[in-house]
Amino acid sequence: TSSEDWALTSEIISDLDIMTNGADSLEVEFGVEDEVHILYQGNRNDSTEIERLGLWYAHGEINQPNWAFKKVVGDEASLAEMVVIVEDDDEKIIAVWREGSLQNSEIVGIIADSSFRPLNGQEDRFVARGLRNINSIETERGVQIYFDTVGPNGPQIQYGLINFEEGWIGISNRLYSGQLHSSTKAPSSSETLILHTSTNGWQIRSLIDDEAQKDNDI
Repeated sequence: TSSEDWALTSEIISDLDIMTNGADSLEVEFGVEDEVHILYQGNRNDSTEIERLGLWYAHGEINQPNWAFKKVVGDEASLAEMVVIVEDDDEKIIAVWREGSLQNSEIVGIIADSSFRPLNGQEDRFVARGLRNINSIETERGVQIYFDTVGPNGPQIQYGLINFEEGWIGISNRLYSGQLHSSTKAPSSSETLILHTSTNGWQIRSLIDDEAQKDNDI
């Protein structure tokens, strides 16, 4: 409600080489205490000297300027989604993003530590041609992943689950025909609401996690 309610650190990552109108929104998550995790886009030309769009990861404390830790995690990458799970002062990062051109795109999923290193090799990629949208929803059983691709019969919405407790990535199952717009979890429920296009126009559908309901009944 006033300027005194806000803390401003004027520069945590400098020299961003990207046009502001061509960048995706930042993915920001809070971890242990004042630790902040960010996924962001920036141009890169390392190793190949070819200019391309990269996905970068950085972390640092809220009031710490010029974050020292940052690394590139994706090439020709966009549409990043990230969730940070804190358990007994340990952090797990669950993230997904798109890599490659629209015609040859892949969806990449990872369960990583706070340095964005895959835990026990838990990083997978799956063919997802025509991928335009990705949403992630945190649930009791893991992080649900919703995204759209182009299949033999046109646009279709896919579903996946990343289980950070047992350490596995399951992508993907086809849900509906159409293109994804957004998804959100219903409060105090195992139901996820999905807004998407279809042959009959816009639709809202729900996906109910039966396993979560069984756990709640016990």
